[in-house]
Amino acid sequence: MKSTLIILALTLNGTAHAMILDNFTVPYSNTITSGTWVDYQTDEEIYTGERDVAMRILGATGGFTYTIGNGRVTLSTQGAGRAFAYMEYDGIGDEVNNTGPGRELIRNPRPDLHFPEGTTRVRFHIESFTGTGVFEVGARLIQNGTALFSVGRNSSEAGVSVIDVPFHPDAFAVCNTIEIRFGLQNPNSTLVISTVELVPELNTLTGVLGAGALFGVRRLRKRNS
Repeated sequence: MKSTLIILALTLNGTAHAMILDNFTVPYSNTITSGTWVDYQTDEEIYTGERDVAMRILGATGGFTYTIGNGRVTLSTQGAGRAFAYMEYDGIGDEVNNTGPGRELIRNPRPDLHFPEGTTRVRFHIESFTGTGVFEVGARLIQNGTALFSVGRNSSEAGVSVIDVPFHPDAFAVCNTIEIRFGLQNPNSTLVISTVELVPELNTLTGVLGAGALFGVRRLRKRNS
């Protein structure tokens, strides 16, 4: 029984690990001064094989820079206000003819894609924030091209921090693609993100471990009877 429980615990420990959505090693960089912009990068290291990126300035016009690479994402407003950057993971090819200024992201229906079982949160690892006001991180879950759930969190913490964006457990079960967003509210601000992960619900894993232990006890008692 002891060995059975150890193996079960190790198995659950492996599945409990968060899945990194994007390691941010595939580079991208762009600066806009107004409106919107859409682009994309493809690589086998990226979740779903392609990262669609978008930029949007909703406030004062001015410089807004969005950089991905060397294991981090950096947003910087030189003059822009209420500036947002997006990353969408919905498969390959939907943005091929939809790049450049004045564009919006296309939501690619992908019923064949599925999130890791038990996922309930998107976790943002913030490396630094400088500037005034607050920054925002959030996620939108999409089912076959239709956005069903959207959750965001605001913070003004300057140092290293971790922000969890929680969803109902059923949200990831019924959706198949995801859009990540970052936002800066004021000019002359910079946000650096080092990791974005999909995190499972630990209570579910604990319940499975408990059920496995109970099964092992019952089996042992049966053998000894």
